[in-house]
Amino acid sequence: MKFVIVVLDGLRPDQLDEAVTPNLAELSKSGLRLARHTSSFPSETRVSSAALATGGHCSAHGIIGNRFLANGRSIDGSSLSALLTLGSQCSGVLTATTIGEVLAAHGRAMLSIGSQSQGSFGLSSWGSWQLGAPAF
Repeated sequence: MKFVIVVLDGLRPDQLDEAVTPNLAELSKSGLRLARHTSSFPSETRVSSAALATGGHCSAHGIIGNRFLANGRSIDGSSLSALLTLGSQCSGVLTATTIGEVLAAHGRAMLSIGSQSQGSFGLSSWGSWQLGAPAF
């Protein structure tokens, strides 16, 4: 099975409008649209990226904000190098299993394509690209 997930950070479902966003409105008709979808809490990009990767809230995946304290220092979640450094010091960054790790355990992979910060992209596809899956 193959599928595509499109995430537009900051775009609320009520902002899709035939007159203002005709292409996105049309795209939303061609697949599954989560009409009652809400962001995770707190509603910050890195928290949501980790939630997408794990299917859990911050209490499950451990990312509590765009910036957070870990090992007594401030971590900028938009910095992939900061996240990788933290991961090497703490045996990982996320405290929950990601979809990339589940797929890899079953001989599958996901292709990740993103235009957000390296940290957000790294978190949303965590466990996939580290195991050799393509990421752009």
